[in-house]
Amino acid sequence: MKANIHPKTYTINITCSSCGATYTVESTIQHDYTVGTCANCHPIYRGEKIDQGTQKDARVSAFTEKIAKAKELQEKIKQIRESKQQRLANRVGVIAREKPSLSDIVAKKSKK
Repeated sequence: MKANIHPKTYTINITCSSCGATYTVESTIQHDYTVGTCANCHPIYRGEKIDQGTQKDARVSAFTEKIAKAKELQEKIKQIRESKQQRLANRVGVIAREKPSLSDIVAKKSKK
């Protein structure tokens, strides 16, 4: 075996920020640090089951809300398009009334 190939290890303290438990471990990191949850306070390590039903219900309701918002947006877009088409039709009607076609002018002249 080769000599001096392993990194130097230090004894450090790891502290849980949730429950305050402290663990002493060997590490290559030279400073103490804090973790969010540890084996004492994490529900899976304590043997508690997580209720999957409420998580699924929350995801389903979020999806339903998303679909409802999309439908509302589609309705708004449809209304905007219809109003634009109506305004365009009114504008075309005004232009048509202002500028009669050549056949209308000829028809009026021939009636006189």
